[in-house]
Amino acid sequence: MKNILTIKRSFFLVFICAVASLGTAAAQSQLNRVSLTQRGDGNGYVIRYHLTEMVGSYDVVQPDTNRIQMQLFSSNLDVENVEMPEVNAEVTGIDLVPIEGGLGVDVRTAGGVFFRAEAYPDQNRRDLLLNLEYVTREEAVELASQIEVFAWSVQQQEEATDQETVEMVDEPEREEQPPRRVTRRPAKVSIGFAGGLGIANKIGGGYTSEARQGMTMGLTASINLPYQLLNSFDTSFETGIFYTQKGFKNPSGEKIDAQTVVLDYIEIPLMVKLRYDSDETVKPYGIGGLYTAFRTAAEVIREDGDRGNIGGQTSNMDLGVVAGLGSDFVFDKATVSLQVRGGIGIPRMFNEGYSGAERPVYLSLLLGFQF
Repeated sequence: MKNILTIKRSFFLVFICAVASLGTAAAQSQLNRVSLTQRGDGNGYVIRYHLTEMVGSYDVVQPDTNRIQMQLFSSNLDVENVEMPEVNAEVTGIDLVPIEGGLGVDVRTAGGVFFRAEAYPDQNRRDLLLNLEYVTREEAVELASQIEVFAWSVQQQEEATDQETVEMVDEPEREEQPPRRVTRRPAKVSIGFAGGLGIANKIGGGYTSEARQGMTMGLTASINLPYQLLNSFDTSFETGIFYTQKGFKNPSGEKIDAQTVVLDYIEIPLMVKLRYDSDETVKPYGIGGLYTAFRTAAEVIREDGDRGNIGGQTSNMDLGVVAGLGSDFVFDKATVSLQVRGGIGIPRMFNEGYSGAERPVYLSLLLGFQF
């Protein structure tokens, strides 16, 4: 009888240990798959870690503007049987690296694309999500400041490299996905000022004239569109309000009795800007659109210095086309722009009967600052 009780007690202890072991094994987290999908609002991506159970802990750092690192801590995570996603032109790489007590994840992004990374559990409290939201370069630089790369060992890096080599040998070659032609980017409004020198003249009228030198200065505003074309070109609207000196000098005496014709305007341009955004600092661009101008001064200056008002003989408004080339020089908190811009008016400068069908033309060299 005593032997029977001893056997029963031993069997019961073994059963309890087995149940406890199964419960412990069930509670361990395993990573089955990593997926990459675009956010529902189109403003970034979500990397999902498909887990059997939520990991014990995790952390995220952004040591560089185009690098995000995660650490997932659980005793049963590995890189051997994990299904990995296809990367794209913006999220260019997702690498898994074994680390002590868990798994390291290295996410790389394209040079001209920047994200803010935030990790949180899914509603099912099992999967882990890494949210990548578009931000500007300036915001990415601020996020990456004073953050160090996770110090994963050289041996672990070599093991990860060996694993990638095995996967490349075993897996069939995948077709390259063509780069996306249009990329969403965060919209941004920048305010600044610009000023410079210009030369103005007229075309038409049937007589000769010389250029008048003047100045252009005013406030500027830039509205970045939330799209990047061809993965390298940023688009934006440029506008502002400028004081611009136009007119011309030394017209033929039989047409206008003056040494200088002064026509000054408050000008409001509305232009589309296409900027080549491949370099971190120097970004050349082209710009073009329309302008509307409201006349503030109209007079003639004769050789003896006498001035005459010709406001009644000139149009109160001017409308024209404008185009130019330039380059932005992007720094941490400001953008310096150097631009050559020219324009030509569409309506006549003078009322019919005063002179011919002259139209204004001008060319400006502008230096601007935006914040």
